[in-house]
Amino acid sequence: MSDAANYKISGLEACFWVSFCLFFDILDALATLLDGFMGIGEILKLIINVVASSILWLWSIIKGVRATWLLAGMMLEFIPFIVNLLPLRTATMIITIYLDWHPKVAGVAKMK
Repeated sequence: MSDAANYKISGLEACFWVSFCLFFDILDALATLLDGFMGIGEILKLIINVVASSILWLWSIIKGVRATWLLAGMMLEFIPFIVNLLPLRTATMIITIYLDWHPKVAGVAKMK
């Protein structure tokens, strides 16, 4: 049995979810650029963040993935202005996948 059989997140799933996060980070950045138009950007960012965070959190619960870093990234996305331009959701998804694929590192990086 290979080590890949022990991973909760497969390679195909990893590609899909990183693309999913990148898509929503791009939408978030575009909504940030719309902030100058009567607050429409803030409303769009809130909707984008709630939808993306809900889907990602539900996925992590279903998969049984320890998503502490993903949760941190999702919470940071709710901070307005400059933070919305950063791809935090994508970065924390990559960290979550890395920690799933490297359990020894996950033991060292465990948040208390």
